Amino acid sequence: DRQTILPSQGLEAEEIQARNVAQNQLRIEQLLSLASENYSLTQDLFRSDTEVPEDPHPNPAVIRDPKPD
Repeated sequence: DRQTILPSQGLEAEEIQARNVAQNQLRIEQLLSLASENYSLTQDLFRSDTEVPEDPHPNPAVIRDPKPD
């Protein structure tokens, strides 16, 4: 009967499953850490970018406020 699982095969499957669970847990922790870091960096970016800096290379094609003659 091919459906019969030998005890050693069952144990091996459990070990593989346990290893997969551990690897997945580690990946989840890494993803959460990256997401948290990403959030912090984004917050910093928006906090520091309150003033728009002057464009060092203005595009002459962009129409700006007309200058008085």
